[in-house]
Amino acid sequence: MATTRSMATITQLSELYGLTPRAIRFYEERGLVESGRDMFNRRLYDMAARERLRAIAELRRAGLGLEEIEGILTVEDGDERNVRILDALDRRRGQLESDLNVLRVAMDRYQGQGARQVAA
Repeated sequence: MATTRSMATITQLSELYGLTPRAIRFYEERGLVESGRDMFNRRLYDMAARERLRAIAELRRAGLGLEEIEGILTVEDGDERNVRILDALDRRRGQLESDLNVLRVAMDRYQGQGARQVAA
């Protein structure tokens, strides 16, 4: 691991990425990130761990499941990982577009019924 100055604490990362400390520890338990320890046994995260946590937080907010994210992060090649991320995000976008279409149909149906009820 890098020098203590280039390391971040769990509190800093929690604030930076909007993750709870418990979530960060959970990701560490799952083997998604690694931490070092300082002389007080506090977790310290290097740049690689911070980048992985940023990606995890971003992909979770985008609606990807943790198992899918784990699969993506196991890919060592950065270009291949980016391709997999883009594929996963594209699938998620398709799901959201489908959900949005269902929502529009339902709204149109109920808005039409509301207009008929007012006219009657």
